[in-house]
Amino acid sequence: DDINWSIIKHHHCNPDKTWKKGRLVIETSPGNYQVWIHSSNVMSIDNKRYWLKRLRSDPGASPKNRWGRCPGFRNRKAKHRSSEGGYPLAKLIWVDWKYRSISTN
Repeated sequence: DDINWSIIKHHHCNPDKTWKKGRLVIETSPGNYQVWIHSSNVMSIDNKRYWLKRLRSDPGASPKNRWGRCPGFRNRKAKHRSSEGGYPLAKLIWVDWKYRSISTN
């Protein structure tokens, strides 16, 4: 949640610049991204907290009842309002739901 492109490249891309398996990447506002990971295992709340911290997610975000921003919807946070009164559209950057990420619990 609210991660930048350098974190995306570091944690979610392979050395050959392809995406790691089981990822959905959304640009929620210019320069801010969310990555959803399709895990191969059900993850406990503690395990989710570990991965959120490890992958440098928004420290204020909680894994309980966690919401993601859907592509095609506007990010209506006041800080993103343009001078014309508009809000940025969330954009789908990449999706691979065919595979699952391997996680360890």
